[in-house]
Amino acid sequence: MPQFLPIPNMSVSAVYIALIVLGVVPLIVRVILLRRSRLVSIGDHGHPDLALNIRIHGNYAENAPFILALLLALPLVGASVWLIHLVGVVFLVGRIAHFLGLKNDRAIAARAIGVMLTFFAYIVGSLGLLWRVLM
Repeated sequence: MPQFLPIPNMSVSAVYIALIVLGVVPLIVRVILLRRSRLVSIGDHGHPDLALNIRIHGNYAENAPFILALLLALPLVGASVWLIHLVGVVFLVGRIAHFLGLKNDRAIAARAIGVMLTFFAYIVGSLGLLWRVLM
C-alpha cells in the first residue's frame, strides 16, 4: 500500500471537495430526466425548462474547478483551517444561492448574492494562496 505524507488540513479540504463534487450530481440528474421526458438527446430543442437546467448545470461545472484547485492547493502551502473552511463554505452557499436565483426569476437577489459569494471565495482563496507562497 502506498504511503502518503501527512498534509495538515487536507482532510478539511477533502470534505469540501467531496461536497462540491456531490453538488453537481442532482444537476446532472435533472438534465437527464428532462432530456428523457422531452425525448431530446442533444441541445434543448426549444424547451425552456431543459435549456435552463442545462445552463444551471453548465454554470456549476464552469465554477467548481477553480475552487477545487484552490481547495487542493491551500493545504499544500500550509493555509490555516479557518481559511479553508471560509473558502469552502462561502463557495457552497454561493452556489446554492445562485441556483435558487436561476430557478426563480423573481429571486434575482439570490442570484446576485450567489455570484458575489462565489467571487468572494475565489478572491479570498487566491489571495490566501498567494500570501502563503509569497510571504
